[in-house]
Amino acid sequence: MTKNILLLILFFSKITFAKEVNYSEKIEPKVVRIIEFFGLRTGIKERTIYWKTNEEKDFDNYQIERSIDAKTFEIAGTVKSTGNNKSGDNYYEFADAKSNEYSLYRLKIVNLDGTWSYSKIIKVDNTIIINLNTTEAIIGNLYPNPTLSSVTIEMFLIKEEEWNISTYDISGNLTMMQKNVLPVGLIRYTIGDSALKQGLNIVILESKSTTIKKCIVKN
Repeated sequence: MTKNILLLILFFSKITFAKEVNYSEKIEPKVVRIIEFFGLRTGIKERTIYWKTNEEKDFDNYQIERSIDAKTFEIAGTVKSTGNNKSGDNYYEFADAKSNEYSLYRLKIVNLDGTWSYSKIIKVDNTIIINLNTTEAIIGNLYPNPTLSSVTIEMFLIKEEEWNISTYDISGNLTMMQKNVLPVGLIRYTIGDSALKQGLNIVILESKSTTIKKCIVKN
């Protein structure tokens, strides 16, 4: 399983990643620690589900389940464990080529002894089709915007690299500059209250291959 999951930048401000939805009680697995779980629409009838774990113990497989109403689920497929490691990241993906109108997904985590538990439920955004043939990063949601304090930026990175993140006020004065080596996968980066001034702010995200500008309004 490669870490380099290839995705397309499509109108940055319009891209939304899958979110957890409170359709049912969240049941945490006891032997698997899932640290990322989301999905993308990657074709007219295809949804690709991604998840990342950093602990798997006495564990057998994941059953990917899909639903329209979060009440009735059906099995879309099964993915075997990559190994019963107690530490270290594991990356998984599953392409559901027959999803059609399905947008709600969850993981059934099946243990070696036959017991099982469920992950949270995620909702895949069906309004945008993501092309998997790019080598660029995706900058997705920026929220809340407008804000009263801090702002969170969602980034999906296909490779680990250094990013320069800087903010400027409406007069062009630098209010924050940070350098961070960010890992592969879905990243939520927070810009603190002290870096944002009242009114319009500009945030610039730069790597060796990408430069993106965003506007933030602080009330």
